[in-house]
Amino acid sequence: MTAFDVIIVGAGHNGLTCAAYLAKQGLRVLVLERRGVVGGAAVTEELWPGYKISRASYIPQIHNEIVEDLELSKHGYVTGPVDPLELHPFRNGKFLVFYRDPAKTARDIEKFSKNDAKAYLKFHEMAKAFGEAVDPLILSSPPALTDMVSMIASKEFEEIIRSFLLMGSAQLVNELFESEEVKTAFCQHSVSNTAMSPSEVGTAYLLALGEGGGGHGYAIGGAGAASLALARAAQSHGATIQTNVVVRRIIVKDGRTEGVELSDGKTVEAPVVVSNADPKTTVLKLMDRDALSPDFVKRVEHIRNDGGQTKVNVALKGLPDYTVLKGTGIDGRTFAGMMFANSVDEIERSFSQWRFGEIPDSPPINNFIQTLVDPSAAPPGRHTVSSIIRYTPYRLNRGTWTDRVDELKEKYISTWQEHAPNFGALIEHIEVLSPWHNERLLGIDQGHVSHIEQSLYQMLSFRPLPGYSDYRLPAKGLYLCGAGTHPGGGVSGAPGHNAAMVIIQDFPKVSGS
Repeated sequence: MTAFDVIIVGAGHNGLTCAAYLAKQGLRVLVLERRGVVGGAAVTEELWPGYKISRASYIPQIHNEIVEDLELSKHGYVTGPVDPLELHPFRNGKFLVFYRDPAKTARDIEKFSKNDAKAYLKFHEMAKAFGEAVDPLILSSPPALTDMVSMIASKEFEEIIRSFLLMGSAQLVNELFESEEVKTAFCQHSVSNTAMSPSEVGTAYLLALGEGGGGHGYAIGGAGAASLALARAAQSHGATIQTNVVVRRIIVKDGRTEGVELSDGKTVEAPVVVSNADPKTTVLKLMDRDALSPDFVKRVEHIRNDGGQTKVNVALKGLPDYTVLKGTGIDGRTFAGMMFANSVDEIERSFSQWRFGEIPDSPPINNFIQTLVDPSAAPPGRHTVSSIIRYTPYRLNRGTWTDRVDELKEKYISTWQEHAPNFGALIEHIEVLSPWHNERLLGIDQGHVSHIEQSLYQMLSFRPLPGYSDYRLPAKGLYLCGAGTHPGGGVSGAPGHNAAMVIIQDFPKVSGS
């Protein structure tokens, strides 16, 4: 008898979720993490004395059912809502605010267009109906696309399918809205966690899921607080978690998983191995090619996962002073979140530059000031900013990221200073993690935060590949549980939960017990 029933490769939040459910079921679980800290991309680290930074992901949204099942609040997971959701300042001096309450958002949209305010409320209701139809699918293996379509019971059925499944967000917002500022804000929402153009089919689907989801919250202690709570939950049920342990190879013989080989040459046996790594790393780097069919390996090689975003972590000596708020009576401390983009064309142009390996001139940037909702993240009077720069290429058309990271840093600071001229003078520390840097830090192929692209042909029953959306890989006892599986990226824990449910179902057969 082996010491463990299940080995999980990687202690990202999905691996920890999977571990907690399996251990709760009574299985003997070992989690192996290459870094010295658990969490993967959902991790909080003290990069500078007193500054606790959500280093990669920064807004965890663990699914409510998982929070309840694993009693995460008992293990230190505390969240609060973010409201207003974000400020969108524009170079022309105008600004748009999104709230949790769609009626308040509509009133702010009225500044740009009364027709757009009415269109927004209709769009929100459609997205909400779509979200309610899709929500039961989040914590389950994905259905076929045709089955999902049949679940959308709505008088606007055809309009929902056309708008959200067959269009890009740019086409959708052109039909819905008049104002360029309103169109820009929604297009920027639609490309979060992706490297897709707003014109690409699938971005309207992501936009609808986001709009229909009711907004986001924030974990006290940052993204790592979610991972730590999940780790404690797993350990409370008997799971073993080891850090600073590098898995060199997943061992598969005669179509059956036997365990893992570590970087020091030692092996650990188990009838089930679950990879929290991305699909390409799992198949192309952690497995022997001859253990899998050449056709399957080729399909994995062609999975789309082009790295497309940079994470910037900043420590500030004070708060930004936004030009667009001067004379309005609105306090800038109202907004923890803000998003920078000036037009749909500017977003599209940034995507085009990314496609050809160029650092965009004016990339869209999403920002979150953690300390405005969680003052414990920095020393008194100091603040932290997490930013995501969209459309930054993994492969540059000239030079290397080692040579050019300062160029991107200067563009980032310059963009901030268009909206808050005092920003540069406030910077005490700054870290810029391009996709190339993220690959080395987190072990994710090309540094893609969602592991693989969230284009519609790689979502639902197509994620990561048609025929392999049930978390099983083509070796007995081998599974995926990361963001490269359904329902995709974000710090929800859903992929880890879903993989665990499949493994629990399979275990007697797989283990021979």
